[in-house]
Amino acid sequence: MSKLLYDPVPRVVANSAACLANFVEGMNESNLEEYLKPFLVRFFEILQNSCSFTKESVISAVSTFAESSGKLFLPYYDDAVSFFFKMMESHP
Repeated sequence: MSKLLYDPVPRVVANSAACLANFVEGMNESNLEEYLKPFLVRFFEILQNSCSFTKESVISAVSTFAESSGKLFLPYYDDAVSFFFKMMESHP
């Protein structure tokens, strides 16, 4: 599934992010620990260069990863919030 986050077709990337969000929803924090950073890095790369429907799925995935990872998300919180504020400011 993670390889599909690099697919050149935006709809495939959006659906992959949505699938990952569904997969990790309610997952135990300890099961996410090794995957959290690589997925978040890729999600933020996608958010910088994608269309609106892809961004929507990726933002939802980031939210689900944050919720499911609990305190493990704290090191990424400031960067995530800063990134989302910049994104909102750049859209009318």
